[in-house]
Amino acid sequence: MSIKILNYTKDVASVIEDLKRKGVKFITCSEEEAIEYLKKGDNLFLVPLYLSDFDKDTTDKSSSTFIDLDFAYLIDLYEIDDEVKTVVFRMITQIERFLRGRVKRAFKSLDEQRGQDIVNEFLNLDYEGGLQDSQNQDSNQKENKPNKMRIHNGIINRQNDKDAKAILSKYHVDLSKKIQDIPPEDFIKLLTFGELILFYAYCTHEYDLDDFRYVRILKEVRNLRNAVDHGKCILVGLGESSNYVSRGLIVNYLVGLGVYEEQLTDKLANPRVRQLVCTIYMFNVLVKDRRQKRRIKSIIEKLFMERLPLHHEYYANNYLLRSNYYFFKEIFRIES
Repeated sequence: MSIKILNYTKDVASVIEDLKRKGVKFITCSEEEAIEYLKKGDNLFLVPLYLSDFDKDTTDKSSSTFIDLDFAYLIDLYEIDDEVKTVVFRMITQIERFLRGRVKRAFKSLDEQRGQDIVNEFLNLDYEGGLQDSQNQDSNQKENKPNKMRIHNGIINRQNDKDAKAILSKYHVDLSKKIQDIPPEDFIKLLTFGELILFYAYCTHEYDLDDFRYVRILKEVRNLRNAVDHGKCILVGLGESSNYVSRGLIVNYLVGLGVYEEQLTDKLANPRVRQLVCTIYMFNVLVKDRRQKRRIKSIIEKLFMERLPLHHEYYANNYLLRSNYYFFKEIFRIES
């Protein structure tokens, strides 16, 4: 669901006036300070999006006025979002690294020709248009649309990248034809994170491997990675919900952490919250580097103990943000 609150073709002064009409105050942050802040980078377009996480006046159903909201609160949440994205990106980078290693190790346990056959079967399926995937924000949906030559086109688009160029040249790959006969170890290097998950899904499904249970969760991680890569605000719209049925590994994980069933159903219905939970879970499942885990754990502890509570008074009457803070404080645990 897209959020359309303001007309961003207007200049800064007009946006300030729109915010005033919506009940935003300029006390903690003065109007002059707000104007200067909105002039920087993409702030004009991004900061007002966080209105979706604050309460409107419910006494009048036709009202679009926000209550108890100072512009400083929007700035604070925007800057918190930036810090959360930084740690999330580091976690996903490690998830990708260890997923590649996991797939490589699986192929090393196979006969060389069998491994090559699997890669060729996957590429043939892609070339013929039989490869399926769901790109929906809510991967709980069963709409799997064929995406003909997604892998082929991705490799073609990256053919001039240094690493890809070296691999394609090494095996004399003709990109005008169906790609074949690239050994698994080098083929895996050619894939983006999203493509790697597709290959992982194909292998684990076709050969009935236990790891198939992680595919749906990894797709949620991929969706979050895409949002971070494209500079999207990941803490916007935390009150939205989708038709998501809570089940499986993630539910068991949350129950094991002491989360009540009613609460986890409510939280997992939000696409972004679900993606964050899946990222924490897969980080703990896949990442085996203790040094990296300690670093991430230290960043998270500092985030929850220092940065997030820094202006706790801004959110004293905001149930949505306070409940999410306590929820994530409980589940953002890095296992040693």
